[in-house]
Amino acid sequence: MNIVVKAQNLHPQKHNIDVEISIPTTCPRCGVAYREYPKDTYIFQCDSIVNYIGTRVYSFYFCPHCGKGFLVEYSVLDDFHHFSPSSTLKTCNAMAYPAPVRVKDFSQEIKDLSPNFVKIYHQAEQAENTGLSDICGLGYRKALEFLVKDYAIAFNPTETESIKSLMLSPCINKYIDNPKIKTLATASTWLGNDETHYVRKHEDYNIEHLKVFISSVAAFIESDLAYAKATALLNAPKS
Repeated sequence: MNIVVKAQNLHPQKHNIDVEISIPTTCPRCGVAYREYPKDTYIFQCDSIVNYIGTRVYSFYFCPHCGKGFLVEYSVLDDFHHFSPSSTLKTCNAMAYPAPVRVKDFSQEIKDLSPNFVKIYHQAEQAENTGLSDICGLGYRKALEFLVKDYAIAFNPTETESIKSLMLSPCINKYIDNPKIKTLATASTWLGNDETHYVRKHEDYNIEHLKVFISSVAAFIESDLAYAKATALLNAPKS
């Protein structure tokens, strides 16, 4: 939701200005849904030839759920040279501080199967949470490869070295038998490759689709691991 608030100008010789800002939808400190207005808003107006370049708006918010404050920085979108008291500046590219601490939890079975997958996935999340949206996809793609290969090795231990050396797509085709895992892993690979290449092949899909697909791969792998344990139980010698 966008609102208009009065921003106090941090430049001592410039006037306060109305700014249009977007209210964050979640608190970056605790992750709970958020709809509160900012407690204070400030603008730092850059003394450049084109004044809007380098101008930033800062809003301070307080979360009643966790009792902690956070700052959101906005870039000014308007491209005119002079700001007047009647101006209403539009903003964009909001960045919250501190960075959100959203971390996806995985089951103990997935953590035991592929600890490197969990580690790399969380590193990619950290990059995404701090606004590094152009590089986090590479991390998710790498995490996927560790998950798929560790799963393949678990069910084909005699083929470990071959699995390690194969490219991801041939590995999926050769060693993944579960059709749902194969489909999801292949789709994840395609979207992950888009994150590493100059030209995207699948414009209708984004990083959120990639994360959903990877999470589904993990869920079906967890199911396969549980099925293997149940099968071993049923086939165990009866005392």
